[in-house]
Amino acid sequence: MAHSRNMNGHSQANIARQMGIVQSGLAKLEKGICSVKIMQLMKYSQLIDADYMVILQRAENLRQEIEQSGIPVPLKRSTV
Repeated sequence: MAHSRNMNGHSQANIARQMGIVQSGLAKLEKGICSVKIMQLMKYSQLIDADYMVILQRAENLRQEIEQSGIPVPLKRSTV
């Protein structure tokens, strides 16, 4: 997620402010430390000019790769 934001020239602080969350919360979302609500994802993708379905697909692909490697994938995380 951060890569797409950076490629489009958006700062983390600016996007966080427009989403109504703190910058550290956005940093956690971008690092995958916490889960994101679908409406937050849609707002984020709109702000960085990205397709939220592409972001969801990338996340699913990553989850599958991690799962196939034998690393347990938690089912539930904290939300921002």
